Amino acid sequence: MKRSKSFDRGLFFLIPIVGLVVATAVFLYIQTRTDRVTESIQENEAITMAFVFLDDGSIEATEVVMYHPGSKNAAILDIPSNVGMLIEKLNRVDRIERVYQEEGRDAYIEKLEELTGLNIPFVMEMNMQDFTRIVDLLGGLELFIPNPIEVRFDDEIILLPSGNVRLDGAKARTYMSFSLPDEGTIERVNRKQKTIQSFLRRLPELDDTFQKRGFTQTFFDNLETNLGHDALLSFIDSLGELHSEQIIFQRVLGVQREVDEQQLLFPHYEGKLLKETVSRTKETLKRSGTAVESELITSVKILNGTTKNGLASRTAQLLESFGYEVAHIGNAEKNDTEHTMIIDNRGNRDLARELADRIRCNRIFSQADPLGEQADITLILGQDFDGRYCEE
Repeated sequence: MKRSKSFDRGLFFLIPIVGLVVATAVFLYIQTRTDRVTESIQENEAITMAFVFLDDGSIEATEVVMYHPGSKNAAILDIPSNVGMLIEKLNRVDRIERVYQEEGRDAYIEKLEELTGLNIPFVMEMNMQDFTRIVDLLGGLELFIPNPIEVRFDDEIILLPSGNVRLDGAKARTYMSFSLPDEGTIERVNRKQKTIQSFLRRLPELDDTFQKRGFTQTFFDNLETNLGHDALLSFIDSLGELHSEQIIFQRVLGVQREVDEQQLLFPHYEGKLLKETVSRTKETLKRSGTAVESELITSVKILNGTTKNGLASRTAQLLESFGYEVAHIGNAEKNDTEHTMIIDNRGNRDLARELADRIRCNRIFSQADPLGEQADITLILGQDFDGRYCEE
């Protein structure tokens, strides 16, 4: 059957009309769409971003930033590269870093989400050489160094003075990466998180500069990210009112075990404590700045009323993961305390009740004469405390 000429002519004129409609729709979509960061800001949702730093193919640091644009509060969670996990592709327990090396960044982010219970949609990845260039591009990072540091790095002696200093790229990299033989994990993690804190504080100071595409492109050239130009600008702009001095620092708490001749960190309680800590931190970030500050300065004295060695120290790690300040660790007068007790030393029963809820303790008392007490709360551990909760 032959097609009619009128049908052919109609189709001939219909094609450009359809094309014009499609082109108009695409143009309108591009003009009206918003990036995911802007959407999160408009909907007052938390922005979660992983900062991954590499050095010669190994992960130097992973810092997960949780930022709530409504309250302007933020938290930084340090993920050690030696966290022990089951790696399905390798069919064995290995360090989480191996996922990145074997399967790439996307698979690594999925493992971070599995570990923390977070949705991590945004990533900034850079090697330490690029980090050095980015810091110089930003004009340096301002940091407080309590004591002067002299360290050999890349066959060079680098001096870092004490006090409030602005470090250029090379010195910021050294400050973030060096390790001393007698230095503990907390000190090393703290330096990394303080560096990220300064980095976040520095970005919005250059907001006008970032509006220039040439500068932004140079910034992009020194990192790998799934943020587009508009998303990056939205993120930087939202940091303008960040409560940078109230950032909550969190880290993975666990037990070191040797597996296949390497030291792996296994999170406490099969990772449940970490997920709970992250969940509570997210809720804390929604509150006002004063609420966050109040939680951070709540101090606790921990006394072991049992014969369980190290119970007070392990409990101190637990409470620090929740943001408490542990003022003192010691033994109670008796080591046969049956039930755990929480004593309010400041007349603020709400603080005591909050701690009680976290460890499922039913016994709360108020100190009749709190004079001389160095902590807001005294926690006396009894036989019913298993290191996480009070058993019924």
